[in-house]
Amino acid sequence: MTIHFGQGIVGLVAETQATINIPDAYEDPRFNSAWDKKTHYRTKSMLTVPIISNITMNPKSRTEQASEEPSNDQTLLGVVQVINKSGGAPFRVKDEFLLQTISKLIALAIENSQLFQRNQELCWNVGKLIADGDIVEAIVSLGTAAEQIIGVEGAAVYVVDPDTNELVTFHHKRRHRITFSRSTYAGSLMEEAVRSQQLTIVNDMTKAGSFNAFVDSLNGVSARNVLFAPLMVEEVEGIIPGMNRLVENADSGESVSVDSGQKMVGLLQLVNTTRRKTHFDEHDLFLSIVQSQSCSVLAAILEKQRMLRQKEQIALLLDASMSFFKEMSVVGVINAVYNACVSIFDGDTTAHLFVWEEGGTIPVDKLHERHMWSSKIAPQAAAALAPHNSTTNIHHQGSSMSFIPSVGAQSRKLSVVTDQTLRAPTTE
Repeated sequence: MTIHFGQGIVGLVAETQATINIPDAYEDPRFNSAWDKKTHYRTKSMLTVPIISNITMNPKSRTEQASEEPSNDQTLLGVVQVINKSGGAPFRVKDEFLLQTISKLIALAIENSQLFQRNQELCWNVGKLIADGDIVEAIVSLGTAAEQIIGVEGAAVYVVDPDTNELVTFHHKRRHRITFSRSTYAGSLMEEAVRSQQLTIVNDMTKAGSFNAFVDSLNGVSARNVLFAPLMVEEVEGIIPGMNRLVENADSGESVSVDSGQKMVGLLQLVNTTRRKTHFDEHDLFLSIVQSQSCSVLAAILEKQRMLRQKEQIALLLDASMSFFKEMSVVGVINAVYNACVSIFDGDTTAHLFVWEEGGTIPVDKLHERHMWSSKIAPQAAAALAPHNSTTNIHHQGSSMSFIPSVGAQSRKLSVVTDQTLRAPTTE
């Protein structure tokens, strides 16, 4: 049976989200007697209560409920109706209170069922997110799931960039990259969570001394309460290098990296609880589930990307090694070493292969000391290298954290061949 909003007593309660208590249905013009005629039943007293997802802590009277507009933050889950009280008497105020209490329990059961289904969907999607290896889609999907499962106005999942230690997330709709460097979130609750690597909860923003609205809030929403949950994984030798625990140096005041047995792969941020929740709870079961699943997904994707980068680097090293053997002169080998180093590392790297000066004997004094030499970098080679950076950061079109291009395409473009040489005494 389908009942439209505004149709009969049930439809009216669904539309207004207000309790309706009718002593005699046939004396109320809003009553639709079609169902009585069809079933040959006689409806007399009737009590109908809405089932909503976030009932306020202070129950409202019938007059208040009937006079006010439905709250925009309330979600209608259903309607519960009881008919014909035993003994023929009408339903009283205590009956209303009892049925409203029952409706709250029904709402809780429905919500828990829906949350369980969403959690199941998240668990099912974890495998797909890991298999796809798309860091952008993973971050957006995990953030959306956190909003729905935990029940918050805003949620964001950040991943720690292994190369820069910056916190990186992506816009849920436009998918553009959002980066927070250490200086950006300095003096904020986010910094406190990253530094301590402990769950950070503030349920009263008036007591948050280090609150920074730019990074501690989301989507321009005025924060009532916030939560930061570091996403930690057990440290395994070789996994996700460069992301050791950050602690503050007592002398310099700067954050330094130390080994702690665990590594932070990301950060979960939640802003403003919804539904019936008035504050964040560190023992929230759904928070634990989302935090655990997010850790698993990010750690697996980052490790997958690390292995891919390692594979590319091995191929690059093999390519560079082969280029060494192809050279027929000392200057050619110097050129190959230079090109291999700037390709494997980055555009700011300079490399020289120094070789012994030919001829001569072991010097007897410093004035006649034997030297090593290397070719100088040609100006055009330095200019060609200036805009180049071998490491490319995350782009929204792809899922890799970074990649290193092959040296083959540029191995002969850059040259260190000049008629000038760099000479260095062996003592230096």
